[in-house]
Amino acid sequence: MIDIKDSLGGWSLVLISSLSCITGAGIVFMNEKVLENKKFLSGSMALGAGVLFCNAQFLLLPASYQKLNSLWAVALCFLMGLFGTVCLSQFLQKFTPDALHACDSLPTTKTYGTVQTNMSTSDEDQKSYYLIGIQTAVAICIHKFPGLSVASAMVIHNLMEGFLIALPFYYATNSQFAAFSFASVLGGLSQPLGALIGLVTIQSVDKKSEEVMFGAIFGMMSGMMNVILTKSLLPQAIKWSPNKLHVVLFFFIGIWLIGLVSLLQSA
Repeated sequence: MIDIKDSLGGWSLVLISSLSCITGAGIVFMNEKVLENKKFLSGSMALGAGVLFCNAQFLLLPASYQKLNSLWAVALCFLMGLFGTVCLSQFLQKFTPDALHACDSLPTTKTYGTVQTNMSTSDEDQKSYYLIGIQTAVAICIHKFPGLSVASAMVIHNLMEGFLIALPFYYATNSQFAAFSFASVLGGLSQPLGALIGLVTIQSVDKKSEEVMFGAIFGMMSGMMNVILTKSLLPQAIKWSPNKLHVVLFFFIGIWLIGLVSLLQSA
């Protein structure tokens, strides 16, 4: 029987987690001069790559091995996530051309008084940001579904996840409200939905099947995140970077932040 106090406490953490993700998405309401600065764009993409790298390599892969207890099984799930993400990218490009081209008519350069921003994105860049936003949202949503709802409850973690979803959508749509809405729905609702699915799943399967399922999803999400950071986030960070050291610095800041969250959770 489920203890009512424990249940209320768990759902309170889920609510806090969701609100943290939505708060993180509020990054898009910063001053537009800052959002459209090359250094900010490059640093944000590099930081996001560091966050996904640390999640994938140091959290998801070990968790996958712990559940599956087989390097071959972990490697297979990793490859499934990798190829699945590549297929998702191709699917989005082929079957949703209208969505990917929806921003073509938007201005790519803004003027504030007599000062023009120093960033102008091409149609190809905007398509890329759509893909980054969608892929990142899918990865973050799925990895919350089965078992990381509790592990991801730290506010810092969820603030960054909201930020990672919202920012690419802003660069793709040039709309603060649209970017915030996408991130709020995809990031904010994934936590309670993930908690509900996890609760139903745990009650409907035996312990062994539960371990295998969680291990497989952790492994696939690691592969998925690796594709996103190497194929999308890092190339965009390098493209807009004033120098390579800038990318390296923010990449390792992203790793450090996730490491800090892990330390706080284990304390």
